[in-house]
Amino acid sequence: MNSQIVIDSKKCIGCKTCEVVCSVGHTSEKDGNDFLNKKNFHPRIRIIKLMHQFTASVCHQCEDAPCAQACQTKALVRGENFVETHPENCIGCRACLLACPFGAIELEKKAHSVPTYCLDLGQQFQIDIVKCDLCNHREQGPACVEFCPQDALIFVSDNELSQLTAERRKNSILRELPTIPY
Repeated sequence: MNSQIVIDSKKCIGCKTCEVVCSVGHTSEKDGNDFLNKKNFHPRIRIIKLMHQFTASVCHQCEDAPCAQACQTKALVRGENFVETHPENCIGCRACLLACPFGAIELEKKAHSVPTYCLDLGQQFQIDIVKCDLCNHREQGPACVEFCPQDALIFVSDNELSQLTAERRKNSILRELPTIPY
């Protein structure tokens, strides 16, 4: 089953609460208590302003997962419910970044005690793959959905997404139909 996070752009006010709770929820204690420090701030969801509305850039957990297909080292693999990350396998080739149609993946360089060779001019560092994992570490589900003050984010399954899409198409068609005087 494929679940994902969907945004209702009409409700989003661009407060970026989702970014903050996502970053805090994925920052471990070993990274320090300065959760909002730029070096520790890596949300898996990004709010983008388009014209006069806001929308979110977040992993769609694709069934065919182009990012995972592009990854030759299995640092990204399609799991049972979401696209899983295995940063210990990442060589920093950035193929996943190019393959993702939603721009929902970032690679973050991390200091590492054991030398790891990446494709970045022979430098040694560890890569952290920053992408939505649907907060699989939380029983309550995605933190961004739980803490959105406008309820603009929805966590949906495949079936719910199909129903939501059908409803939005119907509403869109009804808005576009001209009124015919009788």
